[in-house]
Amino acid sequence: MGRMTAAVKAGDRRKMLEALLMKVAETLDGTDSGRDVAALSIKFVDILDKMEEDEPKSAGSDKTKPMAKVTTFEAIAGRRTERRAAAED
Repeated sequence: MGRMTAAVKAGDRRKMLEALLMKVAETLDGTDSGRDVAALSIKFVDILDKMEEDEPKSAGSDKTKPMAKVTTFEAIAGRRTERRAAAED
């Protein structure tokens, strides 16, 4: 079962967005078409925005992030790098 299917069956919005973001990222990595890159990049940013909107906000938050906080994009990129490194071993 794929990531998207598993996320949808679980009913977890966050996991659905993460799976969709990874699918878009993988497709971006595999295309050389400028038109596709432009459209997929817009979709990628839209998904990131939705993920950020879903993150719980602390009281009195002015939407500024603490320096130590890892962005959603950085977290996903880090996991992807770890998987690739593990696959090479």
